[in-house]
Order: sequence, then C-alpha cells, then structure tokens
Amino acid sequence: MKLTRVKHRNPIQEASLLGANVVRGLTRCLLMVGLLLGMAAQADERLSHGVTQAKDGVQIHYESGGRGSPALIFIHGWNCDRSYWSAQLPVFAATHHVVAVDLAGHGDSGVNRENWSMANFGADVAAVAHALQLEDIILVGHSMGGQVALEAARLLKGRVKMIVGADTLSDVSLRYADAQLAAMLAAMEADFPGTVDGMVRSSFFLPTSDPALIDQIARDMSAAPPVAGIGSLEGIARWYNEGVEQTLADIDVPIRLINSDYRPTNTRAGQALTASFEATLMSGVGHFVMQEDPARFNAIMADLLNR
Repeated sequence: MKLTRVKHRNPIQEASLLGANVVRGLTRCLLMVGLLLGMAAQADERLSHGVTQAKDGVQIHYESGGRGSPALIFIHGWNCDRSYWSAQLPVFAATHHVVAVDLAGHGDSGVNRENWSMANFGADVAAVAHALQLEDIILVGHSMGGQVALEAARLLKGRVKMIVGADTLSDVSLRYADAQLAAMLAAMEADFPGTVDGMVRSSFFLPTSDPALIDQIARDMSAAPPVAGIGSLEGIARWYNEGVEQTLADIDVPIRLINSDYRPTNTRAGQALTASFEATLMSGVGHFVMQEDPARFNAIMADLLNR
C-alpha cells in the first residue's frame, strides 16, 4: 500500500498566505473603487449636446459640461467651429462649467441667416447663456470670437465678469478701406475654397508651425459655407469701421488677451476705448494659439482665472 504524503503548512505560513490574500482582495477592491470614481468624474466632465434658437430663428448648437462658477463660454473664430477648443474644454471642465458654441453658419448650427453681423453672433452666444441659465460668465473668444464676445457682453451686462481673447483684437484702431474690402469679397465670391485656403496658409502660421495642423485648419476653413464665410467677413469689416468704438465704450469688465507675437498687439488703442485692456503675448505660435501650444495657453488662461 502506497502512502501519499500530505504536505502541511505551519501556522506562520498559513497566516502569511491569509494576509497576502486579504491584501490582494483589498487591493482589488480599492482599484475597483478608484476606477468607479474615475468613471464618475469623467461622466461629470463629459460634454452634452444642446440646441437653442437665435433671435432670428437660426438653430444654434452647443455643448456643455463640467461644474463650477464662473461658467466659461468658448467662442470660435471665422470659418471655424466649437471643436477648435477641444484642448481646453476637458481641462477647464474640472473646475468650471464649460460651454462651446457653434455660431450661426458654423459647425452644426443653421445657415439661414440674412445679416451676419457681430451683434447677431453675440446674440447667438447670449441665447445659449439664457438657455443654460448662466449668471456668472467669462467669455473666451478666438479671432472673430473676440469681437463676438464683446457684443455678447453687451447683451449679458451684469453677468459677464471678464473677456479672454485668443489672438484677437490686436488693433482695434484697424479700419477697412472700401476698395480693400471689395477686393477681398470679390476674390471669395469667385473662388471661396481656394481664396480661404491661400489666406490660411499665407497669413495664419509661422514657418515652424506644424504642417499637419496647417493642412487640417486650411481644409476646415475652406470647406465652410460660403454664404456664412463671406457674410461674416463683411460683418467683421463693418464692425471695425462702424461699431468698435461704441462697443468697447459699453464694456465695463476686464478684457485680457492671450495673443501671438507674430504680429504686434496695439494695447494702447484698446486702453483708449475701454476701462481695462491688457495682453499677454505668446512666442513661437501663429494665429491658433490655443491649438499650437495648448499647454502654455491653458496655463496663461488659468492664471487669468485665478487672478
């Protein structure tokens, strides 16, 4: 008869193995809790899609998420859309309610507009603020979005606490000559995609800018609806020629620009027209400061918010 030897562990080994099993169980439990908390945090910061209506009946699309006051409303530039803030929204959603708007004729919003003025774009932003019942607001506008932010602030008086510009309002003394404007509009009417593509590649970037980003933005902007692109370009020129002085005179909140130094920023012109107008300059980037160096842009903006 063959005897099978049973191997027994001593009490110390048993205790050690039991402790190890308990630790492994607790570790798995803690990891699961951490995962669930992380998923909950991501859910809180996930952006949800919304639609409202502008005063002229155009559908305005936006996305919003996050928590915290003041709310940050991000406004894109000419021929762009709300996706241009993709490097900012998740960062600031951790501490603020964030909103990104598609202005009329841009992104998912409607194109059935007749007057593409900066005031009407400002009303688009105000409509979103009303729909979300936002009371304490900071407006963040890139390029044309800077002018739109000023017009929105006039409509949201008392609710806007600060305006942050991203490579915008670099010279509010700028005026467009009639012949210059007519030539620009004629070129776009003749060949909108080609004219916009050439403008983007020749005017908005540095020789050191990322070629892939240049290609992406050139494709995006040249594919915009011509009716909105041409109309809003004319609206920009009219705003500078006819509306800038009164608009800035009506603004009583700080205006803080985060501009590229690839072209001068005339802060004196802004300070002559409104109470508080300052600029921080970024080197090594072109017009799309928030996309070309998002970490540095976000750090500067966070500092402005903290102040």
